[in-house]
Amino acid sequence: VLKHPAEETGGDLFGFWEEVHEGLENTLNIQYVIGPGKLCRRTTFSFHQDVPYASKIEAYLNGQHGMEHVALWHSHQNALDQPSTVDEAMVWNTMPSHDINRFVLIIANITDRSSERVSVALKCFLFQIDEKTDECLPVLLGKFRVVSTEQNKLDSSDVQRVELEAAECLIAEEEYSRFDITVTETSVIGCRKN
Repeated sequence: VLKHPAEETGGDLFGFWEEVHEGLENTLNIQYVIGPGKLCRRTTFSFHQDVPYASKIEAYLNGQHGMEHVALWHSHQNALDQPSTVDEAMVWNTMPSHDINRFVLIIANITDRSSERVSVALKCFLFQIDEKTDECLPVLLGKFRVVSTEQNKLDSSDVQRVELEAAECLIAEEEYSRFDITVTETSVIGCRKN
C-alpha cells in the first residue's frame, strides 16, 4: 500500500476457516498473504491482480499445504474505508462461480502521511451466502486478532521458491525488522521507521 500511495494495489490471502473458535463463528486463520504480482494493473480507482502469478501460488498452497484462497485485500486511495459497490458486485458475482459461500475482503487506507509516522488502516468484511436459501447475507465488519506465528509455521523458503518461479520476490525478512508493527482497537496498523 505504501509503495503505491497514488494507485490502488492488492493481493490474495490464504488459510483456513474455523467453524467455531473460542465461541466465535466464521473465524478465519490467515496463513499467507501475497501481493499483486508483476503483471498487475493499477489505476487511481481500480486494481487487477496478476492472475497467472496468483493462480500458481494458489495451486501450490492448496496442493502442498491444504490452504484455501479465503480473502482478497486491496487499497483505496480515497477516504472510502469499506467495499465500493464495484467491490461488492465483484465478490458476490465471483463466489458462486468458485463454489464458495463465504469470503473476506480487506480494505486498506493510508490514514497518516506525516514524516515520522505512516499508518495504514485495515478493515475486513465478511461476505456470506446462506447455504440453504442461496441468499446473500448482509456484509459484516470483522475484527483482527494477531496470534503467534509459531502456531502454524510455514516453510517460507519453500513458498519463496514458488513465488520466484512466479516472477515475484518476497520482501526479505530482514526488511521487516526495520518496522515496528502495532495493532489497535481501531484495526490500524502503523509502521514507524527505526
